[in-house]
Amino acid sequence: MSVLWTDPLVSGIAAAVLAAILGFVTIPIVLSYAWRKLLLDKPDERKLHKTPTPRLAGLVFLPIIFLCVLAACLFTGTTSFGKEEFSLLAAAILIYLVEYIDDLHTLSWKIKFLVQGLAAGAIAFSGLWLRDLGGLLGIHALPAIAGIPLTIVLIVLITNALNLIDGLDGQAGGICFIAMVFLAAWNGASGQTVSTFIAAATAGVLIPFLYHNILGTNEKRNKTFMGDTGSQVLGFILGFLVIRLAVHPTDEDIPVRLISGFSLVALASLDLVRLFFWRILHGRSPFQPDANHIHHKMMRSGFSPLATLGIVLMLDLTFILADRCLIHWDINVLLLLNIGFWMVVNGLVNLRLKRAAK
Repeated sequence: MSVLWTDPLVSGIAAAVLAAILGFVTIPIVLSYAWRKLLLDKPDERKLHKTPTPRLAGLVFLPIIFLCVLAACLFTGTTSFGKEEFSLLAAAILIYLVEYIDDLHTLSWKIKFLVQGLAAGAIAFSGLWLRDLGGLLGIHALPAIAGIPLTIVLIVLITNALNLIDGLDGQAGGICFIAMVFLAAWNGASGQTVSTFIAAATAGVLIPFLYHNILGTNEKRNKTFMGDTGSQVLGFILGFLVIRLAVHPTDEDIPVRLISGFSLVALASLDLVRLFFWRILHGRSPFQPDANHIHHKMMRSGFSPLATLGIVLMLDLTFILADRCLIHWDINVLLLLNIGFWMVVNGLVNLRLKRAAK
């Protein structure tokens, strides 16, 4: 077999192309089924769309991703598909099935959190858990009694962060696509073959989704949302890959791997944490949905949906590229810079909101 095709990056690109092709074939089939059965997401006061829209595109994500990963592993002769990968598959299937039920018949947030915790626990108990924080808050080595619960919390946090920011066409998919491209490149460069295939296949399947999500219309019946089935599965896979990047040894030291991984989810995670405390401070349940995400505030301040999407994705890239440029700075300084930058962004949006209200 050609040495070229055994290169993780080249095989990853092939997996991405295959995933994109399969997505373009299967998403229209799901759309047709959703319209026939009237499985549509109906507008309400929190949602930006004005007409009922299919939200089952996420059904194709998990099958396509793992089919393409399996194909890439078989084609390249990769045999490193171990218990972490099997745990990911089993846990992702659990989330996939529960969230599909949720998309059809709304489930309690308590049930969803329980399932997420069980799924994240499967990952941690497979052996993939944070053993070192690289000096973050002065902490280095972590015992299992601290590292395993922390890993579970972080995976659940990332899963929900991506899910909850899925309120604008192209936003969750775009953020996840950007993260997966960087993860495929970084893992491929460090020889983490299976992680490269997972990230590349996920990026690939998002291409046809973003096409239908952003450019599709209900008049042509080719517009769709990913639904919780899609966003929760994507968020869970992203959480797995971020933790894996931080845990698996490479030529880079632990703080660099931690900063690289968590820069990919900084925007979504900081917005989730901001909302969590904002709701508590206003006497509301932190789990009660509202229209106060960063994209909601930007649109109320006068930005169009397309402009808002562009700004959010540029902010996401700013977190990633800035953290990468400053990768050898102290990890605590970078954490403060990330929080400070997010506070400035929100302050500017709030100022624009006040001016728009006058």
